Amino acid sequence: MSAPQPASIILETFADAPSPSQQDVINIKYLGYTYELPKKAPSKSDAWCPHISITGINRAAVSGSFIISAWAFKSNSSPPQLIGTEPILSRRHVSGCANCQSHLEVRAHLPLEGWTSEEAEKTSFQVLLHTRASPGGLGSLKGKAPNLRVVTPPGNVVLLLDGQTRA
Repeated sequence: MSAPQPASIILETFADAPSPSQQDVINIKYLGYTYELPKKAPSKSDAWCPHISITGINRAAVSGSFIISAWAFKSNSSPPQLIGTEPILSRRHVSGCANCQSHLEVRAHLPLEGWTSEEAEKTSFQVLLHTRASPGGLGSLKGKAPNLRVVTPPGNVVLLLDGQTRA
């Protein structure tokens, strides 16, 4: 006796189930799903959190794809905390691609969820670029470090360069 084909198993499984009509799928209640609207719509202040903005990275300086990672140093005694990563897909030979040449600057924005503006302003950050040649991370490419700034509530930007806070 031969084993049944996978397609016949699937067809037998759903043979007894009624197919929903076009009218049935208009209302999700007919499909057995329900949901409740939020009791309170989130306000702008609820949804907003500080974030770091990373700029000044040129894709032409890296051969191939790479990852940007951001690290926070809250105190000298605590280990660095990974804030987030941003993968950048790129060709190995950017110089040979006309479209790539018009989009060389890389920007990354990483939210600091759960952080207050005061915590973000007092923290030192470091950005590393993880490439195929340097998987442990580089602090700069061809002598140029990425630009990093902490963005807190609108109108209050703290620039961070080499871990130093500047107004």
